[in-house]
Amino acid sequence: MKIAIPWPSNAVSQERVKKAIVLWKNIQYLLICMVEPSYDDFLNNFNTCILPRNSKEIGTTSSKLFIKDMMEAVIRTDQNSDWFGFGNSDIVPRGNLLQHISEEEVLIYHRTEIKDWSHIFFSFELNGIEKKLYEKIFNMRFDGISDKRISKYLNVWGIKPPDQHTEWTYLLIREIFSTQGEVFFWGQDLFLFRKDVVKEVIDKYLKVFDPILGSGGFDPRMSRWLMENFKCKRILNKIFHKRHASEWSSFDTDYKHNGGDIPKQELIDFYGCDYYISTSGHQDKPVISKYARKLMKKLHVQDHLSKDEI
Repeated sequence: MKIAIPWPSNAVSQERVKKAIVLWKNIQYLLICMVEPSYDDFLNNFNTCILPRNSKEIGTTSSKLFIKDMMEAVIRTDQNSDWFGFGNSDIVPRGNLLQHISEEEVLIYHRTEIKDWSHIFFSFELNGIEKKLYEKIFNMRFDGISDKRISKYLNVWGIKPPDQHTEWTYLLIREIFSTQGEVFFWGQDLFLFRKDVVKEVIDKYLKVFDPILGSGGFDPRMSRWLMENFKCKRILNKIFHKRHASEWSSFDTDYKHNGGDIPKQELIDFYGCDYYISTSGHQDKPVISKYARKLMKKLHVQDHLSKDEI
C-alpha cells in the first residue's frame, strides 16, 4: 500500500502535521508530497517528492497540490503495491486499513474527530457518575440522540447529576464525554484504490476535473463518481483527526475550482453507499448525527455489533 499526503507550505500547519504523521505505525506506506524543497530534518525518515505544479497557478493564496499529480507520484514510488491512495496529512489510522475488505475496488474513509490524540484509544472515563448511567448516555449519543435531548430526559427521570451541578445540561454531557469521538460525515479524508482500477480513476476523473487537495468540494463529487463506477465502501471510525480551526473557506478559489457548494436537496445522491463502522470494542462508539444517519442507505457493522445498536 502506498498513500500520498501533502506537506503544508506554512510552518504552523507543518508542526500540527508532524504530530499526526509520527503516530502512523506504518510510515513506509506514506509518500509526502511537497511544493518546494524542505530542509526540515523531520522529513529524513520519510519518502518525499517535489511536485512541479501547485494551486497558485489558478490564483490561490497558498500553495496546494493537485490530486492527480499526487496519485501519479505515488504510483511511481512502488508499482507493485496492491493499493494506492491519497489523503490529508493530519489524519491517523487505527489498525489495519484493509480489515474486513472483500470485493471492494475503492475505499472511502470518513474521519472521526477527537479532542486529543490520546482519544484514538478510547476508554470509559466515568467522571463521577455510575457506570451503568455512563454507558446508557454513551449509547444514546451513539444512537444519534442529541445532548440537549439526553439532558432533558435525565432531568425528567430525576437522575442526580454529578457533584457541583444542579441539573443536567448539554454542556455538561459534552464535557463528560469529551473523549468520545464524532464521525465527521461531510468530509472524506482518505481514498484508497485497488491496483487494477487506479489508472482508470486517474484518466477518467482526476485528469478531467483536476481537483485540489486541502480544500472542500472535491470529496463528495469524487465519491459519487466512484460509487457509480466501482465497487465502493465507505468506512467510518477508522481514521482519526484532531480538531483544529478550518484552514479554508467556501470563498476560496480552490473551493470553487473543486465545484463549490452542493445543493442540499441533492445530498442523498452524493452520500448514498454501503457504510461500515469499524470499532475495536463495545465501548468504542463514535457519535454520528441523526441527520447523517438518515442519509445512509445501508449501514454495515462488525460482527460483534448488532444492527439494533446502530
